[in-house]
Amino acid sequence: MTRGDGKPFTIIPSEDVSAASVLIFTAKKSLLLPDASATFQHTLGAGLAVVSGNIQLTTARNDTASLTTLTTLFWDVQAQWPGVDPRTVASGTLVVSPDVTQQLDTSVVIYTTGPSATQSAIDAAAAAAASAAAAAAVVGISVATEDDESGTFNIVGSLLAGEDDESLVLIATA
Repeated sequence: MTRGDGKPFTIIPSEDVSAASVLIFTAKKSLLLPDASATFQHTLGAGLAVVSGNIQLTTARNDTASLTTLTTLFWDVQAQWPGVDPRTVASGTLVVSPDVTQQLDTSVVIYTTGPSATQSAIDAAAAAAASAAAAAAVVGISVATEDDESGTFNIVGSLLAGEDDESLVLIATA
């Protein structure tokens, strides 16, 4: 699973848990940690439910939000029935990977033109970049055209100019 994402899981227990009075799911970074140091826990009615004989675990965003590196968690589900000692009905590992996108707004400036971008727009962008390079400015321009069939935009040209005498101008076309 990905860090910070709430997700439902179906756990198939080793025995019927429909009459269990207690179910607890525990996930830890190490088997040696006490339960009080678990990464997260869920109990029957609070993230755990029994559905058609299986255990339905629904993790919350906060369960893994603090895990910033690739982490393997060890987990188990303990069940207890009235008058019976608790026992493990399922166990395993859960790999939590960091998310790539960490916020939902863009972190970098995206330069695009609308569906009417043509070769003349690419030429105009090239002229602007060359002019900026001559003025020793730093410029980054991307020109995009719309794919008529899918409605998506494709970058067809990129221009860069550095601020030193050996300015780099890169033009990439699709």
